[in-house]
Amino acid sequence: VTASSIGTQTVNLDSGAVNQYIGAAFTFQQNSGTADTITALTLSEKNASFTATTGLTSAMIRYETNMVSCTASPTTITGTLAKSGVAFNASDQAVFSALTSNIPVTVGANYTCVYLFFNIDSSASGGKQIEMELSASGDFTLQNSTPKVGAYPVLLSGTTTIRPNVTGYTNSTEGTITNGAREGHSITINGAGL
Repeated sequence: VTASSIGTQTVNLDSGAVNQYIGAAFTFQQNSGTADTITALTLSEKNASFTATTGLTSAMIRYETNMVSCTASPTTITGTLAKSGVAFNASDQAVFSALTSNIPVTVGANYTCVYLFFNIDSSASGGKQIEMELSASGDFTLQNSTPKVGAYPVLLSGTTTIRPNVTGYTNSTEGTITNGAREGHSITINGAGL
């Protein structure tokens, strides 16, 4: 079984946003034999500027099998839910075990695509970057122990930058100004990641 990746991570995601797709997919392919099944999978956030333990919540993976190419748009992913509601641990890893649906590996030229979603906590600061990877061959478990080949870590291409998300604005000095303030006046900006 060969693990790889396809696509590029979403360039920007907003602080405080929910059910966000990372924008690229991990792929699994088996050259021959009886199709094996992934029963557990660990995905890691590796950018030192970001702490996934507190910045990302409720991780979820979905999958599609026998794909020529993986789906790029989060609105068109209709794959099977493998696991949801997973917290990132102190090592910035999302450990998906006891899957709701085990993930079949595609045999032949096509792929099994695994898509990662998560919530971005409103405490996640704008400007921080997310980089996801499958760090080692031991980070996925195959039910029938089919040999694993290929190089690790398997990184998703690109980085995702968290954007601050402004949800409100108040000019406490001069209420008629709705998009700025005069010199010496006070404003309050509400939102996430500021």
